[in-house]
Amino acid sequence: MIARLTSLALASIVCNAPAIAQDAERAPRWGGIYLSAGFTPDPYEFDLEAGGPVHSGRAIRSSCPGNITDEASVEIYYNAGSFPLIFSAYSGIDATLVILGPDNAWHCDDDSGQGTNPRIEFTRPNSGSYLVWVGSYAADTTAPAVLKVSEIAR
Repeated sequence: MIARLTSLALASIVCNAPAIAQDAERAPRWGGIYLSAGFTPDPYEFDLEAGGPVHSGRAIRSSCPGNITDEASVEIYYNAGSFPLIFSAYSGIDATLVILGPDNAWHCDDDSGQGTNPRIEFTRPNSGSYLVWVGSYAADTTAPAVLKVSEIAR
């Protein structure tokens, strides 16, 4: 009887743990690219759609604002040099950024760019895969957006 209760309690803990819906194994919705330090054109731009059905504050951590898709918007494989690596998104809505870096750490932003646009800067970026989600601050909102990847602080 005690073993059965312990199993039930453990199952309850596992089932109530927050699940991360973002799937790093799924192909990015808008594609990807390989960039090496000193790339041109700079900035490199992706036309995409911001937003999605997943609240990043619940799926990743509470300090990640916005709503994103299950799969990444884009994947950037970056071969680092001595430059910073800067991600910014521009849209007619209040866009957000979520990035899973090559160090397996989550980076999130809402309004560090111009106006209500997000911006995340890696001052000493690692080489590897950067999975990028471009979200919308408002739930149930999607809109065209541009993701810019740059090594030049503007």
